[in-house]
Amino acid sequence: MSLNILSFLPRAASALLQVLSYFFLALCFLLLSFIGLVAYHNPLPQASDMVCCAYNENLKWIHSAARHYDRIYLYIKNTERFDEVAAEFQESNIEVIPFENKGSCDHIYLHHIITHYHDLNDRIAFMKGSELKVNVYCYYFYIPLGLKVLPICASWHEPQVWRYFSLSDWQFRNNPDAKYPFQKSSYSDFNDYLHSLFSPQDVDLLFAHSSRLIFEGNFIVGRNNIHRYPRALYEQIIDNSTPGPNREIDHFHERLWGLLFSNNMIMPLKSYSHKDSSSTRATVLTPLKTQL
Repeated sequence: MSLNILSFLPRAASALLQVLSYFFLALCFLLLSFIGLVAYHNPLPQASDMVCCAYNENLKWIHSAARHYDRIYLYIKNTERFDEVAAEFQESNIEVIPFENKGSCDHIYLHHIITHYHDLNDRIAFMKGSELKVNVYCYYFYIPLGLKVLPICASWHEPQVWRYFSLSDWQFRNNPDAKYPFQKSSYSDFNDYLHSLFSPQDVDLLFAHSSRLIFEGNFIVGRNNIHRYPRALYEQIIDNSTPGPNREIDHFHERLWGLLFSNNMIMPLKSYSHKDSSSTRATVLTPLKTQL
């Protein structure tokens, strides 16, 4: 009898351990679901302004979103619907702005930063016209800790993976029958483009100290983070000469946001060093002291 009991104990212990394992996994699932639910109903941090790039999207969601923001800048790239949109949005904190159908949403973001560089609000949500489940769910650049990704977000990537990214062609949903032909840039890849902006050692440091790249054109960034770089840098980045909305350069800009805003260093422009021949300032990154 005692031998039978002793042989039964290991099997009972194994079964109990398996049950406890399933219980632990279920508990973890419920906990993560609860965290996601709380985050869904309490999206933080809230932005002060929203910059939205739209073409043909349904923009009804912006009416309810307006109460969350001090100001909304609604850029309309489809000029044929501008009058209709302008008539629809009469809220005092919404400004509807016509914009040439050039570049992607990233081109408009650069234009806005350059135009409003000296009157940016504390936090700015840069967004596309497509409604998110909750419109303030997007990537939040928090310095100096890098990039916080809020729970409902999707694609975020390690910067080094995309260092030598390039495109030979690109098709998107709002380009039926390839109405807008692809415009190849003059750069061999993303790395080559970065070297047109920064010195080689700065490019290496930028990749080394940046935490994430973001895609899909939705993110929140603070004014202090934007002001870590001079307005001249954004003016150097924007491409106002290449026509059309289907350009390789905009894909480089999309990947540039994460490099600029998720790193904990200050990036000097390579061209500054070249212009100021009397300066002994080296193009070396220095630690960031500023808080958001």
